[in-house]
Amino acid sequence: MGTNFTLIAACIAAFAALIAASMSAYVALKGKDTDFKNDYYKRMIDRRLLAYEQLESFMVLFNRRSPVLISTSVGRSKQELYQFFLSDEEFEAFYTRVQEVSDKTLWVSHDILTELYKLHMCLAAIVNGMGVQGQVFAQEQKLEVEKLIRAGIEHDNELRGYKLRISSLIRKELVEIADVKKFFEGLKRKVTLI
Repeated sequence: MGTNFTLIAACIAAFAALIAASMSAYVALKGKDTDFKNDYYKRMIDRRLLAYEQLESFMVLFNRRSPVLISTSVGRSKQELYQFFLSDEEFEAFYTRVQEVSDKTLWVSHDILTELYKLHMCLAAIVNGMGVQGQVFAQEQKLEVEKLIRAGIEHDNELRGYKLRISSLIRKELVEIADVKKFFEGLKRKVTLI
């Protein structure tokens, strides 16, 4: 009996084709997996950037200050005050904006969330200190401008601290935004705290 070299060659060719097809499928699947991960990370970064854009627009409101003439026992003095203390409507709009921004903090760090929460509690304490009960800004419960201005003066340093810390955290995190692994570690920490 002779060896059928044609049969052996066909078997080797079929086996080689099977191995090549398997390797090709593996490389294609691995590439799709990588593409999926890259698309997923791009979406995560896009959401983070959107959250930071909203924070930055909030910080524009927070940075607005206006000069106010204050009557004291010595006379009158000019003092810069956060603009949202100059009217009930502006204070209400700022207070509401703090709440809106705080609701979108899933995509930012725990540190920013903490500072926004503290800012919200500070503003709530100001409102409660003015004797407003129940719904914060009911139509019949307007905040008096004089009391708002006094509260603005009294809490100015505290509010400046929140503003500086939040601004600093935003800048720091925008620099680190490309580090997706670090972001997910921060997200895990945030979820475990809940």
